[in-house]
Amino acid sequence: MIKYFLFVLNTLFLMTNGHTQSKLPTLSFDLEMIVEEPKDSQYPSQVLLDSKNRILFLGAEFSNSRATNGYNIWESAIWRRLPDGQIDTTFGDNGTIIYSNSYKGNEIQVAAIQSDDKIIIGELVRGKSSDSLRITRFLKEGKVDATFGKAGNLMIDPQPFEGANLQLKDIKIQTDGKILALGNYTQGTEFGQELFICRILTDGKLDESFGQSGMVKTQLGKFQDRGIEMLVEDDGKIWILGHYHNKSIFAKDLQIDIALIRLNSNGNFDKEFAMNGVVKFTGEQRFYSPYKIKNLSNGKIVIAGFSNPKPGQGNHFILILDQKKAMNLEVEKNQFAFFESPDQQNFQLAEMFLLEDESFLMCGTNQVNRETELLFTHFTPEGKPNLNFNKKGFLIKKMEGQMKLNPISGIQQQDGKIIIAGSTRKKIGYPDLFFLRLEVK
Repeated sequence: MIKYFLFVLNTLFLMTNGHTQSKLPTLSFDLEMIVEEPKDSQYPSQVLLDSKNRILFLGAEFSNSRATNGYNIWESAIWRRLPDGQIDTTFGDNGTIIYSNSYKGNEIQVAAIQSDDKIIIGELVRGKSSDSLRITRFLKEGKVDATFGKAGNLMIDPQPFEGANLQLKDIKIQTDGKILALGNYTQGTEFGQELFICRILTDGKLDESFGQSGMVKTQLGKFQDRGIEMLVEDDGKIWILGHYHNKSIFAKDLQIDIALIRLNSNGNFDKEFAMNGVVKFTGEQRFYSPYKIKNLSNGKIVIAGFSNPKPGQGNHFILILDQKKAMNLEVEKNQFAFFESPDQQNFQLAEMFLLEDESFLMCGTNQVNRETELLFTHFTPEGKPNLNFNKKGFLIKKMEGQMKLNPISGIQQQDGKIIIAGSTRKKIGYPDLFFLRLEVK
């Protein structure tokens, strides 16, 4: 009878605590590759998977052997690999497309892939006197799709002043095929950076029904506002994750906080979400750098990033928000938790993955002196740091002979395996592209 009673209590405990009883994850790496090109620097900004599970790396390559107009230039680059990591020789020139068609070069900053495997890329184009932004569509074979925009391209102009600092941060494709592009631009020395979002029709023209002539621009504060990532809901509403500050970057008491914007499908600010469609969170730590936003199966949304309580220290954090409830503007008074780095190390974040048990795997870096290590932390489904992960709460992954490992982008395959891409460098030499695949067991 006592055994039965204990069994019932244990069962109830497991039912009420659910996810907290999930098995501790272990990471198994089954594919690790470094793509070395002598005298070339390779920087992937995005990794994507097509319908055949082929791996695409998109970014830029810098070469000392190629120059135009007297400049050593960055050139946009797309590398495609087969599912086993080997070169896809049917794509471009032995698996690679490298091109530059501007005065000082161009580089891919963001990308997305359509359901028909056409590739949408967003580039920074460096001109003679000022930069510009360009959206291009490629066919799955690696050729420019001339039916998109003007000869395959659409120039994006948020109308900043000449010499502005322009940046694309994210591209998402809606269920109807329309394309959303998020970026930042310099409004002037007084106002720092502002963010913009535009929507593009499937034929490569701006969607005039969105915002003002296809674009929405917002100024959250007097100094810096930056868009980081978008999340598109099934009903067409758009979340924009970013951060802002209202003081100069040189101010001693500068505070950087999280900004969350929700737009209606037509680009208007969703005033049902907040008074002006914008929520600004502040917190107890000095700097908050949000990086990722995702939907959860229970209807909540999760934001992941890193925070800096003081210079040189970085902590991973998770913020879970219930859309049906009022959000407290003080970060820590929501469903919030952070993993405090041991010995005040500098943990930063690049990617967050939702695992099968609805827990969170974080991938980033740990900076130790001049070296940069590849770092993983784990949070439970409730958003709490899992201090038992790898027996100390974090896992460091190294690659032999490499001094710097900088993960930049990651993606999950249908079988749950995770691919991470970034740049790596030996103590002497040019940065190379690296990628690895891991399985969570």
